[in-house]
Order: sequence, then C-alpha cells, then structure tokens
Amino acid sequence: MLKNIFTEFVLKLFLSIKENKSRELGKPVNILLIFQHYTSGFLLTQIPLIKALKNKYPQSKITAIVSSSESIGLLEDKLISNYFVFEKRKLFNFSYILSLKKKLKQEFDLAIVPTTLSISLTSLLLMRFSNSITRVGPESLNGINNKYKFLFDRRINLDLNKMPDSHISDFALDILRPFQIDINDFSTKIFIKKEDKYKAGKFLDKFRRKIIIGINLEADILQNQWPLIKFAKLMEILDKKYLCSIYITNLKKENKKYEFIKNKLNFKFKHYKYNSVGELAEVISKSSLFITNADDIMYIAGATPVPQITLFGLKNPFNFSPIGKEKYFIRKSDLISDITVDDVFNKCKMILDK
Repeated sequence: MLKNIFTEFVLKLFLSIKENKSRELGKPVNILLIFQHYTSGFLLTQIPLIKALKNKYPQSKITAIVSSSESIGLLEDKLISNYFVFEKRKLFNFSYILSLKKKLKQEFDLAIVPTTLSISLTSLLLMRFSNSITRVGPESLNGINNKYKFLFDRRINLDLNKMPDSHISDFALDILRPFQIDINDFSTKIFIKKEDKYKAGKFLDKFRRKIIIGINLEADILQNQWPLIKFAKLMEILDKKYLCSIYITNLKKENKKYEFIKNKLNFKFKHYKYNSVGELAEVISKSSLFITNADDIMYIAGATPVPQITLFGLKNPFNFSPIGKEKYFIRKSDLISDITVDDVFNKCKMILDK
C-alpha cells in the first residue's frame, strides 16, 4: 500500500501533464497504439478501433507496441505500419533499452492506450515516455478512477456498465468516440503468411475424412473450462455420427489434457501443436467446425470464416463471443459444467447437417 502511494507520488511529481479538454486531434500522421497489455488473440478485438483510425486518417502510419512476437504480422500491413515487441524481462538488457528508447523517441502526433478490461500502468508509462504531441488514455474505467491519469493530457471516461452487453470491440471504440472517430465494421481477419499456409497444409494433408473438427481444451480462467470428460464424450458421439477427423490444439506445451482425452477414447485423433498464430488460423479456417472454451484461441478462430461454437461459464458471451456469421455460443449459468454434452452436440448437428 505504502509502495503504491510512494510510486504515485513520485510519478505525479516528475511526469505529470496538464489536462487538455479539447476534443480536436487535428490531422495526425504518425500514430502510436500501445497494446502491450493485450495477448495476441485478444489483440484481434481491437481491429475495429484500428480500422476506425485508418478510416478517419487514411494517410496515417500506425505503430503498435505489442506483447509478443506472435502479434507481429497478425494484422494486415495496411492497418499497422510498424511493430515493436515490449518484453519486461529484457528491461535489464542495455541494447534492448536503447531500441525501446529509439522507438519511443520517434515523433508521434498522437498516442493512445486502448483500454477495455483493466488499466495498465506500464502501457501508460510507455505512452508518457513517447515523443507524442497528444496522449489519450482512460480517466476512469467502469466507475473506478484512474489514479495515473496525470500521465496523459486527453482523458476519457470509459464505462461498460452503461451498456453491459456491449461487445468488447464496440466498447474499445469509446476511447475514440469523443473525438468523432467511429466505425460500424466489427469484422476481424488475420493476415496469414505463405509459410504458415504451407505448414498448415502439411498438417491438414494427414486427414482423409471430409469433415474436420477442431477442439480447444484450454480456457482463460478455470470457470470457463468445460469438463474434459464431457469433451471426450462429445468427441465420441461426433466420431460415431459423422465419421469425422478430429484434432485437439492448445496454447501450452504440456499435453496432460490431451493424454486424459486419449485414455478415454478408443479411436484416433490428432494433437496439433502449432508454430504460429497464422498457421493455427489457417488450419482452423480449413476445418468444418471449431469448438472452444473462452480463451485466446476463441478470438483466433473468430477471425476465420469457419463455423464456431464457444462455451462460456463465468464471462458474459455478449461481451466476448466472436462476432460474425455462424459464430455461436452456449452459456447456461456461471457454472460451465451446467452445459451438457447434448447441448453442444445439438448445436454441432445443426451446423454439420447443413
């Protein structure tokens, strides 16, 4: 507690910026977006925000600070001109510090920290240290005051509670709307490299059956983890009904969940360990159906045209479920285990019988 108070005091003493209540941004050419607090999958929910900026300022060049190398190239070049990967563990590396300083000291007309789920002090500090004429950030989030709002000059109140069923991509735009920047296109798409398509093709060539179903066992929080025994039962029914090829993928190297499923079933399916987000997106896009818990892979699948079923427990699916044609979700209560195998199979049947 005392440490936080001291940190706030020191930052306010040396880095405080006077608020500018103007809602005019001029015509910014060089724009900095700081996404270091977003995972690669969740970054896809910010595509409408990026498209809104490019629509308003078509000649602008956008630089994005992201959390991992997986995010580089995830978006089309026409949206993002330059990337920089921010890694806290490298802050003791002198050469990395120099490259970060060089990036932040470029001349920017506008810097923004998009904010949806939480306020990131690290992102706000990166914006403060950037060589930006104008800095935009959250004055408050969902009624909670941002005690570090003195780090930027254009301060916007963000409150999802005003429209609690708004999609997170829509809510993200609230930081731009006071400046008359908006868009109605909430579609997302992943830019897939040639090498990713090649690797995905090699994996898909292993399947001989017409119907290919992908399954993601991982979840962002425990409360969104559908029981593995139910996944196993669902796979058993799908295999018997449709004679399909099934693959399981996850973000982690460990395969305990895969082994659990494998020991429960007497038919073969594949464990897909992908090399990049683009490769994963390509494999999913060539599938007949993708079934997933709510997590990062949900957004990656959501950026493909494949029919998708997302299972929710604690989270509000109206906020987080992917938007688009044939994107479905199932939620019955805060307890994801309340979703039955029949609930999911009936939705699968509706899709596959087409």
